[in-house]
Amino acid sequence: MQAHSALPRWRAWAVAYLCALAAFFPGQSIPPVLGLMMDEWSLNYAQGGSLMSYYSLPGALMAIPGGMLADRVGFKRLAVVCLATVLVGIAVLGSSTTFGGLVIARVLEGAGGFTAIVLSQRLVARSFAGKEIGRAMGLFTTANAVGSITALNVVGVTSAALGWRAAVWMPAAVVIAAIAVVVGGAPSLEQDRTAGAAAGAAPPLRRLGLRQWLPTQAWLWFGMVLGPLITFTPSFAQQAGYSPALANALASVVLLGSLAMAPVMGWLADRNVKREWLIGAGALTVCLGLLAVPSSGNLIVPFVLAALGLGCIPAPLAVWTSAVFDKGLLGLAYGLNWMFSSAGYVVGSYLVGWVLDATGAYESGFLTMAVCGFVIVITVLVVNGLTVRRAG
Repeated sequence: MQAHSALPRWRAWAVAYLCALAAFFPGQSIPPVLGLMMDEWSLNYAQGGSLMSYYSLPGALMAIPGGMLADRVGFKRLAVVCLATVLVGIAVLGSSTTFGGLVIARVLEGAGGFTAIVLSQRLVARSFAGKEIGRAMGLFTTANAVGSITALNVVGVTSAALGWRAAVWMPAAVVIAAIAVVVGGAPSLEQDRTAGAAAGAAPPLRRLGLRQWLPTQAWLWFGMVLGPLITFTPSFAQQAGYSPALANALASVVLLGSLAMAPVMGWLADRNVKREWLIGAGALTVCLGLLAVPSSGNLIVPFVLAALGLGCIPAPLAVWTSAVFDKGLLGLAYGLNWMFSSAGYVVGSYLVGWVLDATGAYESGFLTMAVCGFVIVITVLVVNGLTVRRAG
């Protein structure tokens, strides 16, 4: 691709992947230490879930302007600012002595982290436009799983040995490494910036149609499943009799499906398998797994089922986005994706926490998540109906 003639596609992918890891790792540092925080500040489940929400809230507010800014400024300078903001958030989190300090820290981590993710996904989409986009995006979407699994286990083990304050500093090493790579090895991509700005100035948000809005809003419901599932699984598993280490490992299982399925889904998308059906099949599998949790004597089986379903969704959704938006608007496109996904994390984590507080039963929380997952299936059916109607 001409816009990236100075940077081979896979080198650009590697830079983008490291930046995404630097955002996802600190983003998931709360669930493995949530119980310790709740005990220290006497928090209820809704307040505990809100710590994930405060991380995601800036993504919901800043993803669109951040994506549009990326179409005009380019990658390097904006990525450094975003990653530095994440690093400040980690420092505030590790030194906080009040719940308000935790909130400020999570907002900083989210503001920098989600904008960095939008930048990174846009870089991948532009680097691979028209060639291997499914494979590249499928591999890129594993960054969420790799960063989150690392956080759940490394932060969890460290907190058991050194306490939660020392543990939440662990993601700083990845963030510093990402800043060093961007400053030392990533280009400014000025050609990319110019092309994006010229194309992005024409169609405003109000002119986007269902063809653009449907794939982006599906991320809302995906976030409403994934956010609370990761947040509350360790606590639920410990109540079910699992040790803290095994409970955090079970939360990791939720994300392992992405490592297994995302590259496969990307490969299928490159071979013109209908993206909507890949997404719908994954969402339906998630629903079945979540509904089976309350009646299962062994939590591993339904969690593996839900994990495989979740792993089927991000890659074809991301490829779907790149197919329906102009290339000059990819910053805006992925900004929309992460706005909806972040909103899903915010609403989903708080909603499920509120349901747990109101009912005292984890079964109701899993039912709530399953309903959100089924809305993705409905979205696919609507898209298919509109496609058939337009073809007729």
